[in-house]
Amino acid sequence: MGSIGIAPPRASGRLDWSSPYQQNDPEHWTARDSVAMHQQPHGNAAAASAIQPFTEASSLLTDSALMPEDGNLTLSTTYMAVETAMDIPYVVQMALVGAKEGFRVHAQVNSTQLGATQIALAKAGLTDRVTIQAGLVKSTWTEDNGEIGTDGNVLLPGPSASTSDIRSEQSDRLNAQFGANGPNPTRMSLGQVENTGAAADKAALASALGKGATVGRAYLEGGNTLSGIDAAGKPYAVIGKDSVAASRTNGETDAQVMAKIAADLRLPVESVIAVEQPASFHLDMAITLLPGKRALVNDAVEAQRLQEQWTRESGGIRDEHEPALQALRLKAQTTKKVEDLTAAQLAAAGFKVERIAGDFQEMDMNFMNAELATGGDGKMFSVMLGGDPRAEAYIAERYQGLGFERNYFLDRSLTNDTLSLSGGIGCRTKNEGTAPR
Repeated sequence: MGSIGIAPPRASGRLDWSSPYQQNDPEHWTARDSVAMHQQPHGNAAAASAIQPFTEASSLLTDSALMPEDGNLTLSTTYMAVETAMDIPYVVQMALVGAKEGFRVHAQVNSTQLGATQIALAKAGLTDRVTIQAGLVKSTWTEDNGEIGTDGNVLLPGPSASTSDIRSEQSDRLNAQFGANGPNPTRMSLGQVENTGAAADKAALASALGKGATVGRAYLEGGNTLSGIDAAGKPYAVIGKDSVAASRTNGETDAQVMAKIAADLRLPVESVIAVEQPASFHLDMAITLLPGKRALVNDAVEAQRLQEQWTRESGGIRDEHEPALQALRLKAQTTKKVEDLTAAQLAAAGFKVERIAGDFQEMDMNFMNAELATGGDGKMFSVMLGGDPRAEAYIAERYQGLGFERNYFLDRSLTNDTLSLSGGIGCRTKNEGTAPR
């Protein structure tokens, strides 16, 4: 990668953390194969008729758990969506990783974007690496609109409580922990999958692939539902407490809601852990699960320190910026209070928790929202959005120490478009493969 320099501060006096990033080293993307486009029909209407309502019997059909997201999954297929032209490069770059690591991409593509998607894949020599399912696409966030079990069946979100009820519960929890002058609720709330009808995309995927699809009783968005396998080989799930609030109906207690969630996920209730939202809309923007019931949790204070360090090194901070920096440090300290609470709750549930600077909001970088999996050679790898080369080097070193030998950073030019919508590469993908048994 080329060197960078931080741009001068804007006339307003606000710190400008941006920089003229160069495109990632082309050698990072050398794996290419040739050949044919696979297409499948996509019909939401047909898919709707195949969806089954949740019943107690359906929850007991198999001992299926969710596909693990902690690096334990030997990845065979990652599912993505092309809603608009902006989404095409992400499919191309994930297919490039797939060519190296041995997995395919299955892309649900809006009919209006079919031609452009085919052209982009052909130019990259990747037409044989991607299966295209053309039709109506309601959302690019494939992670959020339904879960895939290890038996291949699909769980769709049930009905959601109102946004006001979710935010009210979050405010009550934070006030109980930190007092009335403590951290504020996150700026976004759950409910987007229901509001946009995006579960129809996952239902259409299930129909096209011949998978079973069940509508759950709980409202679970994928980014707020993290799955893994502990050191004893038992599956578990971590959910954000906003998901408890979103799933509450008719005055149910927390215990009743957790039992409902566990039944949807086909897990014992003790294997579903609810934690506070770590000052993020979804858990996956601030928590990354690792094999053996380990978790990385963002450290907002350390992220702020590194942002300042790198910007000072590039000459982007002057004396008059100190008041703005003080405000950013205070914001980071406030955020870390909630992150610390989440980390403590994970530790209390038996997780080995490590802290990492992974969410660099002022530099528009997030490395917490990562795809972790095992390649065909049995070695683990990660995929993340790109960033400042110094940040990438810091993250790669940490991940190599955690057992991830290969760490892929997508082109930096794609990062801002996704983060501006409050998502990362992990929000754009849903994985399927072989889980340890």
